[in-house]
Amino acid sequence: MKIRSYTWGRADLSWSVVMEELLHASEQMGHKVAFISTNGTEGMRHWDDKRLMQALMEERESKRNKDPYDIDITFTVPQNFPQRFLLASKVKMAIYDYESSIMPSSWTQYYKLIDYVLPATNYVADMFIRNGCPKHKVRVVPHGVDTNEFNPNKKPLSLPTSKKFKFLCVAAPHYRKQLDKLLRVYCERFTSSDDVSLILKTKIFKNKEVMKAFEMDLRPVLVGLSNKYGKKMPEIKFIQGYLTDMAQLYTACDAFALMSCSEGFGVPYLEALACNLPVIAPGHGGQLDFLNEQNSLLSKAGVRMARAQEQYWGYAPEAVVGDPDEEHFGDLMVQMYKDGDSIKEKLIPHMEKTVSEFTWAKAAAKVIDLARETGRVA
Repeated sequence: MKIRSYTWGRADLSWSVVMEELLHASEQMGHKVAFISTNGTEGMRHWDDKRLMQALMEERESKRNKDPYDIDITFTVPQNFPQRFLLASKVKMAIYDYESSIMPSSWTQYYKLIDYVLPATNYVADMFIRNGCPKHKVRVVPHGVDTNEFNPNKKPLSLPTSKKFKFLCVAAPHYRKQLDKLLRVYCERFTSSDDVSLILKTKIFKNKEVMKAFEMDLRPVLVGLSNKYGKKMPEIKFIQGYLTDMAQLYTACDAFALMSCSEGFGVPYLEALACNLPVIAPGHGGQLDFLNEQNSLLSKAGVRMARAQEQYWGYAPEAVVGDPDEEHFGDLMVQMYKDGDSIKEKLIPHMEKTVSEFTWAKAAAKVIDLARETGRVA
């Protein structure tokens, strides 16, 4: 098949990672892929500027010869649908996720432009349908993980710590990631005398940088914790900037902890599992499509009203998100610190089984099958 994607390419968002890996898997299956990035190719694993120009030329030829693409697929929100698809493409699909419970009502007008909406989890699919997306257009296509890239055999990254036990968190400083709460829970449960470090892969803003409305400045959070705990504050180390091999960061640590209030899928959770890194996560959100009591440690979680900063595309005062139980999450971190080896031994067989079920090849195959279901492509 001929597959086109006009979408975010530069590797600084989960959007770009998902689309690149999905399209690369499609290419590995023998399909012809044209990836047209909206923002360049910096940091991409499988595409560069040369291939981008080639895709643009192929698109021009397709239009001139009236030879439409079989599949036109993008990762973006509905308001961008009019700009993302070619009218002549035979099957049009959109991937996107959502985290708070109420989506902009204006989005319903755009569903007529596509054949399928592809949420990554049942959690998001249910949300779409409740918010007016036609049920017959909603098909769950889970994200995957490349085990050639993410696996426990990767050489561990050298980290700036001498502490024996290392918690890892990989997250952008979005409010919904609740990094402030994770830091608070960590500091409440551990001290500088404990042989533990929290390795946080995120962004710390500089004085002249402008934050987006949904991004948190962690600097005052850290100052507050330092003032409260002083020399007793447990070790926290930050990793910033692009890493050429993220798997080396996972294998350098002993457990993964992210207390996000809501995730559409949660790719870092799956990457951690693929590296045999035990996961501590809230028992609420899209990650529950692949995290369970057998392969991870799940904290109790309720729901709460969503803050304005946790609603990226429109504010609804009645929207809700998850509310992880901080005390229970802290208990699980302590449990992992004290008894990590035996916990990991019990979890690994189930972790490996889960990883085998969530691959980009399976995701790509599902996309192809959905296109064929329309009867417009062979």
